[in-house]
Amino acid sequence: MRWAKAILLLSVVGPSGYGAGEGDFWVTVLDHPAFDFAERGERFYAATSEGLFVTMDSGESWNLLGPAVETRSVTANALNTLYVLRSSGVFRSNDLGATWEQLPAPPISFPGSLLLSLDSATVFLSSPGLYRSSDFGETWQATCVEGEVRSVTGNHTALYAGTWLGGIYRSHDEGVNCDTLYEYPGIAIAAIALGGNEDIYAVENGENILGEWHLVLRSADYGATWDWVYSTPLTLLSLAVDDDKVYLGSVGGVFHSTDAGKSWDSLNSGLSDDVITALSLDRNGYLFSGNQNSVQRSVVVVDVAAGEDYVSSFVLRQNYPNPFNGISNFEFWISNLSDVTLTVFDLLGREVATVFNERLPAGTYTRQWDASGLPSGVYLYRLRTGSYVETKKLMLLR
Repeated sequence: MRWAKAILLLSVVGPSGYGAGEGDFWVTVLDHPAFDFAERGERFYAATSEGLFVTMDSGESWNLLGPAVETRSVTANALNTLYVLRSSGVFRSNDLGATWEQLPAPPISFPGSLLLSLDSATVFLSSPGLYRSSDFGETWQATCVEGEVRSVTGNHTALYAGTWLGGIYRSHDEGVNCDTLYEYPGIAIAAIALGGNEDIYAVENGENILGEWHLVLRSADYGATWDWVYSTPLTLLSLAVDDDKVYLGSVGGVFHSTDAGKSWDSLNSGLSDDVITALSLDRNGYLFSGNQNSVQRSVVVVDVAAGEDYVSSFVLRQNYPNPFNGISNFEFWISNLSDVTLTVFDLLGREVATVFNERLPAGTYTRQWDASGLPSGVYLYRLRTGSYVETKKLMLLR
């Protein structure tokens, strides 16, 4: 564990940086309190006090999806399956929000529960603890994550969960096995977000060694070690990260850092409320904030490199179990009809097995591989379809 040497205070006295002397930074785009955002392709979703809304033009126009009832969390998978959390339970839509059905989910802790879906049939629900469904929410199993989960995020290789007084968990197999990355007395994780390279950011609001000062944490090695990069008396609520830009929501407004959290500028000009419950960037590079009054959007694009859809047409997940002895499974997702090949190589680049070579329609697939006859060691497996190629490591133990 590494410790930051300096403890600094976030400035809350007027705006600086973006918007200073240039008019308001924020414009209101939806007049409802917001709790959560999600994006999939060109659709950007807002979970609000008056239901789930969607925009396809960066907030210029919105449509209500379903009933006008308080919606606390929203997530969408690569197949555009939508999941929302309401006081009455978890609901799913398979037609972009036109119709909804309630799922047989575990008891929820409304409004504290959260939803997260990755690029397959898998969806996660904090209940408390963290539950996983591998069949679009039809059945649920408890994961290795315990305690009160306040934030959950992930990518195609790992799942991360921030808990209240229970540390940060990481799992490479969708919650079957966990590592506890950060566990320190009094640390209560309120939000966690993935950055560029190997960066992970988290904010906490507990009674830690600094008393009532709350921390911004950063790991530059996938969570193996952590820095306390900032401390503040403000209550910290939300995070959004775009490579080297970090955005922080608090009871005190929005702040932004471009030096890995060491210094911050406020982005408060034009805020309709300074209790920031949600932050997110859309695919066009606009920053969205949710507060107790409204959904607001940055007047200007804050990510000038945005505009290209970041959602891949193909996803290869980490094999499971891993390490393994004999048999392992490969899960992948493709967006359209494709010729798909998965091959295994040793570290010298020699092909040792072709797991499959098939022409497949769009969907999520699992293929099993029997490694009998191969010696223990680290191998590479490669998914190829058209111009897309992705390679990952696996470990065979005898």
